[in-house]
Amino acid sequence: MEIPFPYTSLQIGLCQIVSGFFRGHSGGDASARSAVQESGDGNTQIASLVSCLVMLLVLLVIGPVFESLPVACLACIILANLHNLFMQFEKLPRLWKIDEYDFSIWLLTFLFVVLLGVDTGLLLGVIFSLCCGGLRQRMVSTKFVGALDETGVYRDVNFYQDAHEIPGIKIIQFTQPPTYANMSSLEKNITDLRHD
Repeated sequence: MEIPFPYTSLQIGLCQIVSGFFRGHSGGDASARSAVQESGDGNTQIASLVSCLVMLLVLLVIGPVFESLPVACLACIILANLHNLFMQFEKLPRLWKIDEYDFSIWLLTFLFVVLLGVDTGLLLGVIFSLCCGGLRQRMVSTKFVGALDETGVYRDVNFYQDAHEIPGIKIIQFTQPPTYANMSSLEKNITDLRHD
């Protein structure tokens, strides 16, 4: 039986050893088994224990039976169990309305993984996510806000007619948290607002 990623076990083992030195929780990844456990309403550690025992039984005893099965049959078994993961496509229109950046990261990462493979696709997805994060930090905007008729709610004074500024005080709202990446943009926006 050919193992496609020969160093995966070594990497997982090193992660377990390092986490042991720092009282970390041992970890691993089996998204297909997690999806099967979730679809079967397995919520406790006992479900994970049973899943591990069944997997051990399959590897040690039943494995040779599956050796003659075509890869397509095994892929169908995995795809049937990953049904809930594929149902996330229904949530894409809602994700688009909530945040276009997250939508584009999800969609492009999915396409990268399908077209280029898991390793390359995930790497490109992470790089694209970092680029979107940097772009989001750079595209920061500022606005003056005022109170809505003593309600304690503050809104943009240019957009809401009922929003009134407190005399002698300017309250500025940023669309992104201030960081070193967007400091110059914030300073420029505040200077522009001050001159308006």
